[in-house]
Amino acid sequence: MAPGSYCTSLWLALADHWQEWRESHRRIVLCDTDPRTGRSHVAVFARGGEG
Repeated sequence: MAPGSYCTSLWLALADHWQEWRESHRRIVLCDTDPRTGRSHVAVFARGGEG
């Protein structure tokens, strides 16, 4: 990560493990709260082509 940048550990874990998680799970749902602002965000990742 570049000096001065900021990221919570959840997003670092996604960056490190996305390929492994993609192979193991059909969907990945992440929810994280920024400790600086108190704002929460949810992200849903799903493999394409699944009906």
